[in-house]
Amino acid sequence: GIVLMLAGGVERKSKDSHVRGDINILLVGEPATAKSQLMRFVYQLAPKAIHTTGRGSTGVGLTAAVISDPESRDRTLCAGAMVLADRGVLLVDEFDKMSVHDRVAMHEAMEQQTITIAKAGIHASINARCSVLAAANPIYGYYATTSSLSANLGLPDSLLSRFDLTFLILDSHSAKHTQLLSKHVLTNHMTAAPMQSEERKSYSDSNQHDVSNPWGISSLLSVGFLRKYLSMAKAIEPSLSGEAIAVISEIYNELRSDQAKSSLTSAGNSLHVSPRTLEALIRLSTAHAKLRLSTEVEVADVHIAHQLVRKCVYATVDAQKDRDSEIDDWKTRRESNKPSGQEDPTIRPLTADDESTLDPQVMIDVTEVLHSLHESTGRVEFPVHEIHAQLRNKEVGIEHVTKALLAAHANGSVILSQTPTGDTVTLIP
Repeated sequence: GIVLMLAGGVERKSKDSHVRGDINILLVGEPATAKSQLMRFVYQLAPKAIHTTGRGSTGVGLTAAVISDPESRDRTLCAGAMVLADRGVLLVDEFDKMSVHDRVAMHEAMEQQTITIAKAGIHASINARCSVLAAANPIYGYYATTSSLSANLGLPDSLLSRFDLTFLILDSHSAKHTQLLSKHVLTNHMTAAPMQSEERKSYSDSNQHDVSNPWGISSLLSVGFLRKYLSMAKAIEPSLSGEAIAVISEIYNELRSDQAKSSLTSAGNSLHVSPRTLEALIRLSTAHAKLRLSTEVEVADVHIAHQLVRKCVYATVDAQKDRDSEIDDWKTRRESNKPSGQEDPTIRPLTADDESTLDPQVMIDVTEVLHSLHESTGRVEFPVHEIHAQLRNKEVGIEHVTKALLAAHANGSVILSQTPTGDTVTLIP
């Protein structure tokens, strides 16, 4: 998806309309899931990229500000991040930390790719033809697969629909994923060359083994090669073939009908398929044709775009299935290690009244306490009254703690159970 964003689609202009060719992508994930690392690589790879953060950006800082010239005292426009990223990529980390007023300033630029200024007697329209790659964290610190994307991020659907692709990057607790992740991190520590001072570098032997490439394998996909290849690909303007147009229309109708028939749509667990989804299919298909250095969009390009769009539309549904599978595996392992005849009744389910009165800050506090106790004691099972005791200084009642734990239990991050000695919460490792 990110490679397709760097290649981009084809911008279309007419006397009455403008169709953007730039692709916008949103990365949604729990903390420590390498979202910032992906953005950092794009920042190094893209020929033109502007990096900013949601917490440190304002609406005028992203669009344009009117300032007074100290010498002539005339009013002038000062370009913001989106204007400076024209014909490039704008990277926005911590997108969820932006205020509502500041996010509204991006609506026009993300779709029309212009910024209209009407301030201090100045009326102007400035180009902001850039792709947007944004990263956001869920408001609770973890992604609740039982809720919609909009509810997890606190972002309106009008803004989310402006992203062509929305990827969920969740922290999987499966043994296979944990093993692969630890292997990758340890390999980086083993093969990466440590930072050395200039004095130490002067003593290095020119014939010394290259620790950053221990097997002597030359990297074919170097940053320099990728930059040149993407520059060639961006210069191509593929056109849609008749077969590709027919397949895109068929796929769009299929997505709309599937969502209308699906009962999951009423629960809000899938992204809304709108006419912007159709435009996203065209842009992604065109970008894939560019990567093939082809002047015509073929059916194979459309199928790749369809796979990406469908994966993003039903990302929350797929994440719920994966998380349910992880919980079932964890329960199976727990049952196999439990003495025979021991009961493990689960506490009552989360009700609609609990969800409506749930305090998000209490949810964050309870999550922090659970992980703090786990790190300090090494345990994964704690009595509920112990969690409540840690939050007494914040004047959090036991009923609010219970609602937060019920929500975490429904999401699959913990298991809340009833025992003869009281309710207990088990943190899923």
